Amino acid sequence: MFSRVSPVSCSSPSVACVPAFTTTAPEPWRWAWTRGPTWAWRVQVDAERIRVQARRGHELLVGLVGGCSPVAAGAALVLGFSGVLWAQLLCLVTGVALLMRAHLFRCTAQVATLLAAGLASLVALGRGLALNPPDALIRDAPAGDRAGLDLRAVRPPLPRLPR
Repeated sequence: MFSRVSPVSCSSPSVACVPAFTTTAPEPWRWAWTRGPTWAWRVQVDAERIRVQARRGHELLVGLVGGCSPVAAGAALVLGFSGVLWAQLLCLVTGVALLMRAHLFRCTAQVATLLAAGLASLVALGRGLALNPPDALIRDAPAGDRAGLDLRAVRPPLPRLPR
């Protein structure tokens, strides 16, 4: 904060001045004494510098969201057309997560990129399911075999411990 400090002298003889320090690089805020019955601290805000920093932060966030959204949509495109059930479920989760993430932002550019990526992910999933339907699930479901949909079929059962 005070990397290059220089003392400031007081020029008014009628006011009791306390030596203050200023930095050569201006900060967005600066403390100063005010005249009055109670000597209080007053904060002077550099509004233009804060506005520039906020604009730069907005640009960085738009770039970050705009860069991550196409990558997520591309990965969901690959997962949606893979023909593997778990990959297609991951594509579904990615699309829904992108749509839910779009709800958090206020700016149009951020919301639009996330909505486009989420909808592209879900469209890729729909096209992938239309081209590569899960044949085993469709074939075995009318017969009453739901092993493909059972989550217990993913891992072997845990061994029982002797008592």
